[in-house]
Amino acid sequence: MELLPREEVALLLGSLTACGFLVLGLLDVLWPPAPARRASLRASKAPAAPAAVKPLAPVEAPPSLPPPPSAVSVGRLLLERARAEADLERRVTILTRAVAGLTRSTQSAPDDDELTATLATARTLLWQTWEQIALARLAAAMPWGSTALRGQPFRLPTPAAVPDLTRRS
Repeated sequence: MELLPREEVALLLGSLTACGFLVLGLLDVLWPPAPARRASLRASKAPAAPAAVKPLAPVEAPPSLPPPPSAVSVGRLLLERARAEADLERRVTILTRAVAGLTRSTQSAPDDDELTATLATARTLLWQTWEQIALARLAAAMPWGSTALRGQPFRLPTPAAVPDLTRRS
């Protein structure tokens, strides 16, 4: 008869222990233990004297909470935090949360122009931050370093700046 390696024995014992705990957990869920009764009540058949009842103190209502801030104020607060953040990855996280919250609020109130403008500002700042991250990664990957990308960030040309090539003279 061949003996089992130590690893297999350890795995077997661990599996059996886990199965045992699983069975005990199921039994505890299916048949919860009865609440423990005091032995002194069983021994004496005479009813015990009622305990003195203490008057309850009047319950004070908890202080009312201030109303929740508006979506525009939360969006502006997140935009301010994002602008102050030096870490670009953290700025993207803050702006993504701002855009998500403002988008949900805009969907529930599509006529709110201030909310729509704040959402557009957040999306613009998010795109600019992604652009800065992409340029920083591109500069790090270039063999000549980041000397060529130190100028202004890349901007797409406007339609007015692009010559119309469809017209022929």
